Amino acid sequence: MKILFIGTDVKLFEPKSSVHERFVGFSSLGEEVHVVVARPSLQKGIYNLVSNIFIHPTSSKGRFYSLIKSFFVGFRILRSDKKSDWVISVQDPFEQGFVGFLLSKFFRKPLHVQVHTDMLSPFFLKHSFLDRMRVFFSGPILKTAKRIRVDALRMKDSIVKKYKIREDKIDVLQIYIDVPKMMESRNERLIEGDYILYVGRFEPEKNVESIIRGFAKASSAVPDLKLVLLGSGALLHSYKALAKDLGVSDRMVHIPWSNDVGSHMKHSKALVLASWFEGFALVLVEAILNDCPIITTDVGAIGGIIPRDYAHIFNQNDTEALSDKIKEVVLNSEVSKEKVKEVKTLVLSKIPKDLDSYAKIFKESLERTLI
Repeated sequence: MKILFIGTDVKLFEPKSSVHERFVGFSSLGEEVHVVVARPSLQKGIYNLVSNIFIHPTSSKGRFYSLIKSFFVGFRILRSDKKSDWVISVQDPFEQGFVGFLLSKFFRKPLHVQVHTDMLSPFFLKHSFLDRMRVFFSGPILKTAKRIRVDALRMKDSIVKKYKIREDKIDVLQIYIDVPKMMESRNERLIEGDYILYVGRFEPEKNVESIIRGFAKASSAVPDLKLVLLGSGALLHSYKALAKDLGVSDRMVHIPWSNDVGSHMKHSKALVLASWFEGFALVLVEAILNDCPIITTDVGAIGGIIPRDYAHIFNQNDTEALSDKIKEVVLNSEVSKEKVKEVKTLVLSKIPKDLDSYAKIFKESLERTLI
């Protein structure tokens, strides 16, 4: 089996990046593995990652041109070896999915589609006009695919319901979780006092405003509690303005970056996630692996490898409920910590133990595409 991936991750060209390291471990996936990067990059020629993995750049001129070029690069690869058993695997059922769809039809090779976001969430559909168009055109691509791989059980359920696709055609395999790396924190207290924590980008879909509002409503019951925002993005200034308006700016702490997120989690009263939608929401698993209770909306891994009973769940718009969850977790801190230790064992049992085990499961999904 030979594999043609159509993706967008330019960090594959960076030897020290995590995605580069992960793909080195994917050499067992097939006889040859070709990755076409449909994003602008400065890479000039084919990058030979290891002996049988080849990373193909497209263009440095812009996203649209790179996308068009990705079709022709994939065309050239498949045309050079028409007789082999090829699987065309695309990173999403949107733009990359369309390129894979065309190549699959032209060369009559099976299509394997990956879905890394909860595309049928009503909140995703409201996110932007472009996303609504992406979802509209993804239907034929998903129905044409010989096999689909999704990050979370909720994605499988929604795709089966929406497109009437057979359940046995869809594999649930989350993104790779490097458990030892996530659990190797120095366990240092980096922030004084009690705090709850948000980790992630400062973008509209993350709904950080609700976290600030929920925190402000809980502040009278937990007056010494801080809110720590660990991350960066365009909305930081609006978050600071909101905190000032709500009278909690002196208790909100911003950390732009950390190379020891685990330590921040271990000493936090809870990780809070208020996203409108997510893919897998890896940060929830990372928090649990670092013994940190989670207060979250019903997204990503919740209901999959993280049972709902072990998460403190609230609705995206309900800041009153979020406030209650914050008070419940913080004022019963010992009980919350014991609860997260219970689910930690369960979560670990559902995660492939290492990259080789993960690659084996991924390979099985790709091989089933040929059946």
